[in-house]
Amino acid sequence: MYAWAEAARERPSAFERHRPALEPIINEIRKGNTSSLRARPDMFYETKNRYDVLTGVQVARWAGHIVSVSGRPAVVAGMTIVPNIDMSLLQGTPNLLLSVTYIDQEFVSQIGRTLLLPDLSLKPQPVEAAAVVSEPFFSDDGVLAGYLNWTTRRPGQVLLTIILPLVAFGVLLTGLLSQIMTGRLKRASAALAQREFEARHEAKHDALSGLPNRVNMVEKIEKFLNSYIARRNGQRALAAYVDIDRFKDVNDTLGHEAGDDLIKLVAQRLSARLRPNDFLARFGGDEFVILCAPAGADTGDVLVERIAQTFESPFAIKGQSISVTASVGLAFAPDNGVTADELMRHADIAPMRPRARAAIERCSSARRWRTMSSIAVPLNSICVARSRTKNSISIISR
Repeated sequence: MYAWAEAARERPSAFERHRPALEPIINEIRKGNTSSLRARPDMFYETKNRYDVLTGVQVARWAGHIVSVSGRPAVVAGMTIVPNIDMSLLQGTPNLLLSVTYIDQEFVSQIGRTLLLPDLSLKPQPVEAAAVVSEPFFSDDGVLAGYLNWTTRRPGQVLLTIILPLVAFGVLLTGLLSQIMTGRLKRASAALAQREFEARHEAKHDALSGLPNRVNMVEKIEKFLNSYIARRNGQRALAAYVDIDRFKDVNDTLGHEAGDDLIKLVAQRLSARLRPNDFLARFGGDEFVILCAPAGADTGDVLVERIAQTFESPFAIKGQSISVTASVGLAFAPDNGVTADELMRHADIAPMRPRARAAIERCSSARRWRTMSSIAVPLNSICVARSRTKNSISIISR
C-alpha cells in the first residue's frame, strides 16, 4: 500500500483513519455491490462501456461519490489497476487507485467561475442577505456538508453588460480577419495559379529555345490522330524531323555558348517561316520537329522549301558569320504511322539523299511505306574557313 497527501509520502497506516468513509466505495468497486451511498449519473461508465463492447476486453472497474472524510466533504473516486488489452498480465486481485479531493472554498470557487457565479461559496450556515440564495449541500452518505450560497442577478444583465459587447466585438473582429484572410487567400490563389501555369509551361517547353518540347509535340500528334473529325474527313498530318548537321563540331569549335545561340537563331527562323497553324518543337540537342495538321498534297514541298530558306543565309553568332546545313525527314500520318511514336520513328529514319547548296531533292520509298520523303545534306568532313575580307566562319561539306 502506498499513500500520498499534499504531494508528500504518507504512512500506509493513514488509510486506516479513513477506512470507514472509503469502505463503501471500495466494496462497490470490488464486488459491484450497490452501497447505501446515493447513486449519481455515470457518463464516464457509459462511454467506457461502449469501448468494452467494441474491443471485447474487460477494463477497469470504478466508482465515485461525494462523502464526508474526517468531517470534511470530499470527492472520492477509485478504480482498479488492470491491463486494458492483455488481461493475462494481471496476476491475482488487482490493486486499487483511490483519490480523495476535499471540497474547500478554492474547489467551490473554481466551479463557480465555470457557472458564472463568482461569489459561489460553501458555508456551514445559510447566508441571510438580499438577492442571496442558500441551498443545503448533502453528500452521498446523507451528511449535511454545508450550504451553497450565491448572489442572483437580474435576468439579462450579464447578456447586456458582458456578452453582447463581446459578441459585437467578435463580429467586428471576425469581419476584419475575414477580409484580411480573403485578401491573403486571393493572393495565394493567384500566386499558386501562376506557379502552376509556369510549372505546366516548363514541363512542356524547352528552356533554351522557348519552343514546345518532346512531350508537348507527342500530345499534339496524338490529339490529331485521335480526332474524330480528322478520321471522318480522312485528313493527314505531316511530321518533319529537322537535324542540324555537324552541330557537335560547332560546339567543339566555337564553344557550347555559340551552340546555344545557334539553336535559338534556328528556332527563331523556323518559327518566322512556318504557317500560323504549324506546330514547331525542339526534341533536344540539334533536333527540331514540325507538325503540319491537316496536311495537303503539296504541304511537304512547301515545308521543305521553307526549311531550306531557313538555312540559306549564314547565322551571326558572337560577331561571326556561320553557315550551316540541315537534314530533314518527312513522314505522313496515317500512312507512315497511327501513333506519335511510329510517325516520329519514320520521320527520323526517312531515306536521306544529298543536295547541292540550296537545291533540295525529294525522294520516296514505296517499298517500306506509302509516302516517306526526306531531304539531307550528309557531311563527311567539316572545316572552318575564315575569310580575309570578311569576318565569317562557314561550315562546309566536302
